[in-house]
Amino acid sequence: MLALNNIYPIFEADQVLSQTHLNKLVSYLEEQDRISRTCLLGMGIVCGLEIKKPTNVTIQISCGTGITSLGFLITVEESEYTHYKESTISDLFLNPDLTSQEYLGEIYKYSSIYEPLKNCFELVNTDSEEDKIPLSDTFIEDKIVMLLLEVSLIDQKNCDTTDCADKGKRLEFKIRPLLVSQELLEENKEIITNSCIRDYFKPIVPAKYNVPRTNLVTGSQVLQQFNKLIDNDKEKISQVLNTVHDHYKPAFDSLPDYGSLQNTINKLNAVHDQNKEGIYIQYVWDWISDIAATYDEIAAFNTCNPTLCCPDKGIFPFHLLLGSAQFATAHIPPGSELHTFRTTFIKTGVLAENERELKLELKGLLAKLIHQVNHFDLNFKILNANKGQIKITPSVLGRYPLSQKAIPFYYDKIDLLVKKWSPEKTLKNWYNQTLSYHSGIYNNSDDHVKNPLKYDTEPFNFYRIEGHIGQNYKSALRDILHKKNVNRLPFKVVALNALNFSKRAIDISKHKGDWGDMELDYDLARIRFKNIIKHIIEWSIKANEAKLKDIPNATSLINFFDPYRNLFPDDLQDFLLDFKDIYPITQGLKRIIMFYRFFILKREGDLSEGLEDLIDHLDEIKNLLTENPFAVIYKEAMLRWRRYSREMFLSRFLEKHPGINHKAGVPKGGTFILIYKDSSVFIKRSINPSHFGLFLNAIETSSIAFNFTTAEVATINTEIATIDKPIINLDIIDKDDACNDAVNRAIGELRERVKDFPFDIRDLLFGDFEPEPDKTIPENVVLADFYLPYLCCSQGNNINIVLPSTPDQIAVADFDGRDFNIDDFFTNR
Repeated sequence: MLALNNIYPIFEADQVLSQTHLNKLVSYLEEQDRISRTCLLGMGIVCGLEIKKPTNVTIQISCGTGITSLGFLITVEESEYTHYKESTISDLFLNPDLTSQEYLGEIYKYSSIYEPLKNCFELVNTDSEEDKIPLSDTFIEDKIVMLLLEVSLIDQKNCDTTDCADKGKRLEFKIRPLLVSQELLEENKEIITNSCIRDYFKPIVPAKYNVPRTNLVTGSQVLQQFNKLIDNDKEKISQVLNTVHDHYKPAFDSLPDYGSLQNTINKLNAVHDQNKEGIYIQYVWDWISDIAATYDEIAAFNTCNPTLCCPDKGIFPFHLLLGSAQFATAHIPPGSELHTFRTTFIKTGVLAENERELKLELKGLLAKLIHQVNHFDLNFKILNANKGQIKITPSVLGRYPLSQKAIPFYYDKIDLLVKKWSPEKTLKNWYNQTLSYHSGIYNNSDDHVKNPLKYDTEPFNFYRIEGHIGQNYKSALRDILHKKNVNRLPFKVVALNALNFSKRAIDISKHKGDWGDMELDYDLARIRFKNIIKHIIEWSIKANEAKLKDIPNATSLINFFDPYRNLFPDDLQDFLLDFKDIYPITQGLKRIIMFYRFFILKREGDLSEGLEDLIDHLDEIKNLLTENPFAVIYKEAMLRWRRYSREMFLSRFLEKHPGINHKAGVPKGGTFILIYKDSSVFIKRSINPSHFGLFLNAIETSSIAFNFTTAEVATINTEIATIDKPIINLDIIDKDDACNDAVNRAIGELRERVKDFPFDIRDLLFGDFEPEPDKTIPENVVLADFYLPYLCCSQGNNINIVLPSTPDQIAVADFDGRDFNIDDFFTNR
C-alpha cells in the first residue's frame, strides 16, 4: 500500500489559504494514519466481532475492532439484532461527485465493487422505530453478516434563511450491519478475497507398547509387539502425511523430494517388511514414532495466519465479513467452508516479520520430514567400523518437540539431517550443536557435542542409549555399566532373559553371586566332617594300636574311611553342583557306620576300652550325617536359587514391574532394561562323575569287606530301619526340575511331530508351546530395550543374594584325643 499524498503545504505568515491547501494537509495526515495501520500492523478482524446466537432468530455481534484494507478503523460495541429491513447502499458512496475533490479519487475507486450489493438487507434492533421484519430461520439460512463502512461524500446546504455562503462538503462514516446472500458473495469473489478456511491437523497419538497387556515371556513375543505397533499406526501416519502434502503443496512444492510425502505407505511397508523378522524391529517403530512427532510439530503451524509485506488496498476496502448469520462463530467446526466468510487478520510489517521466521521454521520441518521418510538406515557400516560402539547421548523426554531431542541413531546422511533437525537452531546457525550418536560427523571442534557426558547434563532428563541391539548382552551390559559409572549417570541397568522357564530347571552353575552365611555354614560342616575322619584315622593308627587288637575287622574299617576325607569340595558352588551325587554316598556311609556299630554291640559282650572309643568316634560321624547339615544347606540353597534366579527372566520381572515402556533409552533416575535370550541357563542332564562311583562301590561291597553273615545283616538292617529316617527327600527338591530323560525325549518327539499343526491344537496339547518358536531368535544378543521411570532391582543379569554378614572369626574344633567327647567339637564357638 503506497502513499499517494506525497506532498503537503507549508504555510507562511500572511499567506492566503485556499481549500486546496487545507484539504491536501488533511488528506496527507489522514492517509498516513491509515497506512500506519495497514503497513505496520495488519488488516482484518483484530479481535472480537464474533457472532453469537442467544436464539435461532437473534444475531448478536460482540464488541470488537477491525481494520479494512484501506486502513479504516471499524470499532463497534456489542449489539443484538432481531429484525432486518430492506435497504440500499447510498449512491453518495457508490458514485460520489469528485469534480472538485480529485484527491478522494484513490479512496472511492474501490467503492464500485459494492455495486452488486446495492439492494441489501440491514440488521436493526428491537427498539428501532423503522419499518422492520423479524428474523426467521428461513431468511438467515444462507446469509452472511457484513460490517460495511459506508463513507458518503455529502454536499453541505449552501443557503438558508440567513446565509448563502458555500458550506462545502463533508465525509460521513457510517457502520452498517448487513445481511448478504452467500450465493451473491460467491458470485463476487473480490469481496471475500484473502479470507481462509481455519483448519487444524489432528494430532497423532501413538499406541502404547503391549496394551492391552499380554504375558510377554519369549523374545519372539517381545519383538512381535513392535510389529503389532507398526501395523497399528503405519496406515494412519501415511494418511496424515498425505494431508500435509496436499495442504502445503502450493507453498512448498519446490522442496526437494516433496512428492515423497504422498503415498508414504509404500515406503513404510518396504522398511517394515525388510525388518519384521529380525531383531532390529524396535528401530523401525522408533523411526515411525519420529515421523509422527515431526508431523505433530508441523500441525502446530497449521493455523490461518496469512501475512503480507505489501498489502493490497482493494481486498476489503470498506467492509469486514463476520461469518454466517445462522451459526455462532465459536460453533463453526474447523475445516468448514463457512470460515471463508470471515475476514482473517492479515499480519504486516513488524508482525509479518515474526510470521516469516515461523514460516522458515515450517519449511525446515517439512524438509526434515522428507529426510526422515526417505533416509531410514540402520548404519551397519558405521557399527562395524566402530566395532559395535555403544553411545549414551543426553536428550529430553516428555512434552518436548522432536526438534529439541537428540538425533536418533538410524538415519543416513546425518550431515544434511542435522541442518534440518531443529529449524530454530538452523536459523541461528547453531545446528551443529545438536547432540546425536553421529555428532562426530558434523562437529569435530566442540568437545561438549562429541563427548556431552563430560559436561553438565542438568538441561536433559533422558539418556538415549544406542548401538547395543545385536551385541552380546554380557559385553553390552559391561559397556553400558562402565559408561554409567565413569560418567556418574543416575540410572540402573537390568538384563532380562526372554525365555519360558516353566517346568525347566535353571542351572545353578550360572550363579555368579555371593551365598553369604551359607558359605560359612558349609565350611564349618565340611571341616568338621573332614576333621572327624582324619582324627579317627590318626587315633586308630598312631595312638591306639594296642586297643585295636580286639576290634574285629578294624583294619578294613579304618582303610574304608580314608577316601572320605576329601569327599566334600572346598567351594560351596561346586558342592551344590555335585550334591545329588554326594548325597547317596553320605547316606550309604551313615548306614555302614550304623551297621558296624550295631554289629559290635551285638557280637561283643562287655566292650573293651578300644571298642568304646571307636563307637564314640563312629557316633560322631553318624550324628553329623544324621543332622546332615549338607542336605540342609543344599535344600536352602535350592530354595534361594529358585526364588532369586527366576528374577532374571522377563516374565517374572513383569509380574512385579508391569509399567515398562520403550523410548530407546532411560530417563534420569530410571532403570534401563536389556532383553536377551540365553537357553544355556537351563540344566542339561549329564552322567555322574566317575570318581563318585568309587565311593558307591565301596559302600555296596562293605558287608563283604567286614565279613558280616547273612543273619547278622538281616537282624541289624531291621533295627537300623526303625531309627534311621532320611531328613531330606530329593524328589521334593527336584519337584520343579525337568522330567527324567526318557520323558523329556518322549515330549520332544511329540512336539516335533505336531510342530506343523495349527496353533490351537498345539496349545491344547502343550500349554507352554510357543506360537512362534524362538529358534529364529539369536542367542545371547540384545533383542530390545525398555525402561522403568524409577530405580529397581539389582544391576545386570547377575542375581546377588544378600544374606547376613559372616562372623569375624570361624570357630575351630578341638580334637584332643585325651578327653575326646562330643562337646569337644565346638568348644570355642
